Amino acid sequence: MDIGDVPAWIALVLSVVTLVAQNKQSKRSAADQANLASQAARDREDLKNSAKEELAKVNRKLRLEKITQDLDELLAVTLQYWTSDGREGATSALMLKVKVKDLSARCLEYRSFLWDRAGEEFSLIRRHITGGHFEVLSRAALSPNDPFIGTASRLISDFRVNVRRATDRLDSLI
Repeated sequence: MDIGDVPAWIALVLSVVTLVAQNKQSKRSAADQANLASQAARDREDLKNSAKEELAKVNRKLRLEKITQDLDELLAVTLQYWTSDGREGATSALMLKVKVKDLSARCLEYRSFLWDRAGEEFSLIRRHITGGHFEVLSRAALSPNDPFIGTASRLISDFRVNVRRATDRLDSLI
């Protein structure tokens, strides 16, 4: 063995050691990349799920706001119908029946984010405003301060307050 061969052997040993170290680092890097990729996938899935939940919450709030608007319209149509006599109220009666039917159906559909007795409470409103002399031609117009009108107004107002509470529950305010 010649003295000139020693540096070549040292270089060869260093090359092998470097190759082994690079191989270990490469394996570690591949494992780290796999871990990072799986973590990124989990993060994307979590973000996707939270976005779906937020969208569902926003949609529920929009539906509750629409119910609130419809309750205001229901009160206006109720007042219009009952403060006019039986001959003049045909259009209002039709609008009243359509509004009541729509709100009744939505109370049942949305019971998952309304309160437990929402359907029953709205049934009380429906029975009150479409009961008695509803659609009777000989019915006389009621005065705006008639107890019947006051009760209808109170029932609708109480229901509206409960809808707002349901909205606040969605916002985690209650």
